[in-house]
Amino acid sequence: MCGAIFTSLLTTFLVMRRVIFPNHYMLLYSSQILMWYASNKTKLNVTTRY
Repeated sequence: MCGAIFTSLLTTFLVMRRVIFPNHYMLLYSSQILMWYASNKTKLNVTTRY
């Protein structure tokens, strides 16, 4: 009984890790892209203003 509960917990943990970690990296990656895009837009606005 305890073994079955442990294995189910382990499988759910592995699935959660597989689901959460790539999404976590994608969030970091997309936020970096957004920051880079925003900084480039502000640079473009500054260059066009002057």
